[in-house]
Amino acid sequence: MSTPDTDLRSLFELMSDGALVVDEREGRVVAANRAFGELVEREVEELAGGEVASLLAFESEGAGAVVAADAGERASLFAGGGRGWIPVRVERAPVGWGGREATLYVVRRNVRLGEHDGEGLGEEEVRALFDYLQEATEQVEVVNRVVAAVNSSRTISEVFSLASQQMGTLVPFDRA
Repeated sequence: MSTPDTDLRSLFELMSDGALVVDEREGRVVAANRAFGELVEREVEELAGGEVASLLAFESEGAGAVVAADAGERASLFAGGGRGWIPVRVERAPVGWGGREATLYVVRRNVRLGEHDGEGLGEEEVRALFDYLQEATEQVEVVNRVVAAVNSSRTISEVFSLASQQMGTLVPFDRA
């Protein structure tokens, strides 16, 4: 049986757009998918733990500009192969990754979000993926709360009460 965390990791790896999982507090890459590795012409394993600033420079940073979440943020990506900095759009979404809070960055080479050159995911597909990832993150958080209750030596009735309450937040159930 798959879990939301496993589903998230599988989707992350299968995405045809470049994607990073980032710890924004530390400014470090937690994970990169194959497509992102191809964009920057580096091995995925060597990207983990690296500084995001060495890969992406956001236009909104430093200028105090606020960018609409659904518009994507303009950025420059440091691409390998002597290509230097190339213009990209970055979509961000909060995710749970390995039991901690992180942010998913989906990096699209298309400068205008409405363009779609046949490569990668289309705009609607990216939005649907973000919706799914947010829902999966919420489900993982509920499971983590229940596991924490079990690990805190609560009684079985307290654990079931908490689990029932937490499941009610995920699945609306209003039978009288």
